[in-house]
Amino acid sequence: MKRREPLRLTLGELPFEVLDDGRVLVTLPPTFMPFGCAVQATVVYASLQAFLAANRANQ
Repeated sequence: MKRREPLRLTLGELPFEVLDDGRVLVTLPPTFMPFGCAVQATVVYASLQAFLAANRANQ
């Protein structure tokens, strides 16, 4: 099986990667908590369509 580099794209200011198996890896921007700590999360979506639908629902 040939391993390819992920396709790196942005949606607005949100960077994401489309992996060779179709999954989408998104690193969400940091969210600052009231006590001064920043929390950052990485989310894996099953497909680009699922990622776009979730992004559209949040706008």
